[in-house]
This record gives sequence, structure tokens and C-alpha cells, in this order.
Amino acid sequence: MAFNVFFKKGRLIWDEYIPPSLANDALVPQVSFDKGYSWMSLKDQVKSLRSGNNVYGGNIESLNNGFKQIDISFTYTPTAIPKISDYSLEPDSTNGLAPGTYYFAVGCLNYDTPCMNPAGSDNYYATGQFSEPISKLVKITISSKSRVNLFVNYPEYTRGLCIYYGQESGGTVNLKLYHVTNLVQLLNNNITASSSETIILKNKYPFPNNGIIKIENEYIKYTACNWNGTNWALTGLTRGLYNTTPAVHTNPTGENLPIYLAMYEGGGLYGEIPSRIYARPDLDSRLVQYINFDGTIPIDLINSELEIDEIGEVNYSPSWTVLSSSLKLSGQGYINTNYNLTSNIADSGSIHFYISFESFVDNETVDPYIFGTSNDTGLWMRISRVTNKPYFGVGDVTIIGSEDFRVPSLTKNNYDRIGLVWRLNSDGYMEFDLTINGYPFITEPTLIPKYSSNEANRFTPGVLLIGGVSLNPNTSFNGYIDDWRVYNSALSLEEFNSIHTYMMSRPNIYCGKVSIDNSFKDMSGSNITLGDYEPLIDTIINTSVNGGHNFGIYYDDWLMEKLLTDHTILSGERITYPIESDTIQLRFDMHGYDPSNTTSGYYSPVLKNISLIVSEESLG
Repeated sequence: MAFNVFFKKGRLIWDEYIPPSLANDALVPQVSFDKGYSWMSLKDQVKSLRSGNNVYGGNIESLNNGFKQIDISFTYTPTAIPKISDYSLEPDSTNGLAPGTYYFAVGCLNYDTPCMNPAGSDNYYATGQFSEPISKLVKITISSKSRVNLFVNYPEYTRGLCIYYGQESGGTVNLKLYHVTNLVQLLNNNITASSSETIILKNKYPFPNNGIIKIENEYIKYTACNWNGTNWALTGLTRGLYNTTPAVHTNPTGENLPIYLAMYEGGGLYGEIPSRIYARPDLDSRLVQYINFDGTIPIDLINSELEIDEIGEVNYSPSWTVLSSSLKLSGQGYINTNYNLTSNIADSGSIHFYISFESFVDNETVDPYIFGTSNDTGLWMRISRVTNKPYFGVGDVTIIGSEDFRVPSLTKNNYDRIGLVWRLNSDGYMEFDLTINGYPFITEPTLIPKYSSNEANRFTPGVLLIGGVSLNPNTSFNGYIDDWRVYNSALSLEEFNSIHTYMMSRPNIYCGKVSIDNSFKDMSGSNITLGDYEPLIDTIINTSVNGGHNFGIYYDDWLMEKLLTDHTILSGERITYPIESDTIQLRFDMHGYDPSNTTSGYYSPVLKNISLIVSEESLG
């Protein structure tokens, strides 16, 4: 077959010593193709080498110094597995799924335009260890007709998602394909600019019952996708969506114009997936408000129905951020959290956030607010124009002042992290702790009674405003704030530091929302031959209730096998996820002392002389 495949290959070499008491997986190389977001393990390959087995592209050699040298090659073509991190149900009496118990799974696609190639064209599959490259199944019980919102976490180089669901019978789940986010069709007829027109689809598989498509430079909304006896057809058109111009679309001679789904932020061209802006981490049960500022609007990830108000000029920027983006304030706006600390957590609570200030308004003497309340009677924190130190109080009482020698100054144009705690002391009065960048608590007792007492000047923290208490630029914050967290208990210093450790590890918490209801058609149903156009996409998967794979990326070695053997590509194989070299990172997981051996002492592997060689290869 006259076909060339080009790909990058990594050759990883290191010297190791593994004490005899340890298992042969005591030292495991991990490879990331997205700068540390997700990791691919080479555990099986190195275990096999150490056991004396043949591994394609692998070699082990004993050195004179007691070490062994491992030399293993791998292609930059991992298999990606997504994860359904969370879900929610949305009542929908019209299009919702019927009551019952369902199992959902998601798979990743690595290319932009599935089904765009002509029927019968060669497709190139991965033939590695994953015959069903889908996520772990998630069980969802629906009590009344509902739309299912899936929060899907996927490796960042994913180009599309395949959504499956089904029901269990006799321990087996029959999963059917219902949605391919980046599915592409072909226009069968020429169309005018009229909304009364019908769009005829060429290939024998449908789009969802309603949605948005893109043809050339025009976005078009449709309300129905039905089988007309010979083809699938889109009707109920609204032309020129998103300020595009209704236009004539004419197929070139002998060709058909592509029709792209445009239901997500991708715009309908070259990969269509929901943007990863919905963070659904494993949240602390004490967390009562969490605003991470990673979208185009502020969302409380704890209280999704609580509207966060933007007052004045408010922006979100990726230029300075902990993870994805941050709140950018220019002294002309602020955020109303709309969460009442007084009525909810007045007697014990904590706040943790990241901050970077840029500048102060010239020729002013008033210190800007980092946060405060509209009536100036609640909890507030400001930053000193003189010392650059944060200081805070309640109402007209300053608890820790701007010149307190215990408080470090914030660093201009660089992030700092602040933790603030309030709690009752043994005398029934409020006590506060402040930590900056993980330094030990600065503790300050007060004579402020708890909110639930009948005494005057009780602790009333109020509803906090982030970045200012009015639109007065003299008192408003100019800079960045990120990852705003409020807890209903007094956190310890160790707990504050664990938040930072968690955030800096860049955990897999960012998800895209995919909504599934009865508007999506069973892609294995009648009048549908998806496999004729895209045989790499399974339309039916039979698995157990515990089927699927964990989130991550996995090594698929078929390219290495072909490279080192017959240099041929069989029909029905494909490359998975070609990756750029500048995104790669390496780490080694080390496992030491065997607890079953209580007499041998403590041991760990020894690792040295690590090298990575990148080259480009081809098959044809």
C-alpha cells in the first residue's frame, strides 16, 4: 500500500539499581505529552524487560558497577481515555430520558473530522491493548424525565468525544453510541439563502434532532433531523446565526461541501468539544463557596444556582493565573459573591485565595480593598499603599494593622496566597488567624462577640465584595485574584498548605459539559450505517458494569512493532494522537521498602544518567 505515516519517537535511557528485596516495578517511568496534565505509564514495558522478556524497542544491559541500563523506545502516539467526573440532572418533560437506571461512558477521538472521508476509504486503527477505549462507566438513576449533564474530563489534545449510554441486563451493559461531538456530514443538495430550504445530508447517519451546524462561513440552526426515505434531512432552519450572512451553498463538481456540528465553543471546524471551563474537583465537604474564575462569567461551583454579580469593569485573564484564568480588575469594578457569611458561617470560617496586585491609583491616600462589604460593617481586607501589606478588620475595628511587623509584604506583579480564619476562643470572643504564602499563623484575639450572642458589636462578616466596595477607583483593587474559596470551619495551617499543594499539582479537575437527552439518535439504529464511513468508531459496546478504563493516556505499541519488523501498515490500523515534542515531560515513580519483609531494612531504587532522544520515523 502506497501510504506513508510520519511520527515522532522517543528513546528513553537510564541507569538503575533495584535492591533484590523490591519488586521489578519499584521504578516506573511516566511520560506526559501535555506538560504534566496527564501521564502515560511505561510500567508494563519496563517490568517485561526486567523479567527477561522481549519488548519492541526495549533493551536491558548489566553494567560493571552493579547498575543496569534500560533503553526503551516509544512512539508519541498515546491512547487517550476520558473520565466522567460528575453529572447533574435537569428536568425535561419533553426531551428528557425516561425514568430508569442508565450507564454512561465516553471515548476520545484524536482527529478533527470523523466521517468526512468517502465511504470505503482506508482507516488506520490502533490495535493496542484497548479494544474498548472508553471511560469507566458511570451509573445514573433518573426518577423523572430529565436531561443528563455530563461533566467530562479529557486530555487536552482530544479533538472529539463519543458519548455512549445503555442499560444493564444480566450483568452486561449494552452501550450504544448517541453522540459524536465533532461529527461531520456532507451536503447532498445545493441550497439557497432561504430559511424554508431543506438541507439534505449525503451520508447515512444523522445529526442530533436539533442543533447548530456550519456550512462554509455560515452558522445555521435547525429544529429537526428526519429520514426522508433515502437521506437524512435538516428542517426548521434559522439562517445566518451568530451574525453570519445567509448564503448560497453550491457543491463543487464531483464533490460535496462539509457540514460541521457547531454545538460547542469550537465553532464547528476541526474538532468540536466543550471547553474545559467547568471545574468539578473532589471538593471538601466544608467548602461553601468556590469561584475559580476560569470561564467567561464567574460561577460558584458549590452553589451553581447562586448568581455571582459583576459590577463595573470586570475581566478574566489567562496571562496571570493559578490554573486556567483569573479575575482581572483594573480599579473600575468588583465581584459581588452574594453569599451571606453572617447568616451561614459567622462563628467559624476560612477564606483562601491567590492575589497579585499591579499598581495603586496615583496621588491617593486611601488603601484599596481586596474585599469588603457594601455597608462597611462586615469583614474586610485592604492593602497598604505604604507597606504593600494586607491588613483586615470588621466594620470600624482593625484587627491586624498595615504596619504589623509579623505580616509580610505582598509582591507586586507576582502571586501570593492568603488564608484567613475566624473562630471562637474559649471566652466566646472571635479570634483570627492570617497566613501568607504558607508562613505560620499570625493569631490575633479580639473582644468581638459571636454573631449569635445578644451583645452589641457582634461579628457580622456580611456578603463579601471581591475587589472593592464601590466603583470608586480610589478604593478599588487593581490586579488579579484567583481561586476564591470559603469554608464553614476554621482550617489549620496544614490544611491551607494542602490546598496550595493540590492546586500546584495541576490535578485533572477541568471538564466540559455535554448534555444528553432524547434529541440524540441511536447511532446503531435503523437507516444508519456509520461504520461504512467511520469504522474506527464503535456504535455498540457490550461490557460489564465495571467496564472501561481509568482516565489517562496509555501506550499503544503497534507503530513500534511495525517499525522494527516488516515496516508495513495493514488496512484497518490508525495512529492515535500525534504529539509535539515540546510538550513532553518525564518523571519516575519510585516504590521502596517491602512491608512484607520486616528483616531486610528500608531500601529504595537508585536512578541516574537519564537521557531522552527524540527522532522522527516513518512507515509506508
